[in-house]
Amino acid sequence: MIEVSLLGPPRVERDGALVPFDTRKAMALLAHLAVTERPRPRDSLADLLWPVSDPERARRFGEAGRVRAGREFSWDTVAARTVQVYERALAKRR
Repeated sequence: MIEVSLLGPPRVERDGALVPFDTRKAMALLAHLAVTERPRPRDSLADLLWPVSDPERARRFGEAGRVRAGREFSWDTVAARTVQVYERALAKRR
């Protein structure tokens, strides 16, 4: 299970374990996506987090954040981690 807490210091937990974020902007991007009701275009997200003065840099950073979020929170990844939690719980009962 993934829990996102945005009241107070932002915090993300997956199966009770803290998910570290390497930058504040990565956390800000996740927070923004968690509270918006619909998908946002990549350019719009990049403009939100990085100055327009360097649009190529903003695009690269935005893409890197999107790739990491997709990797960490894809349904396949979440499902695999959920299976691991159940397997560990079952192993403890044996």
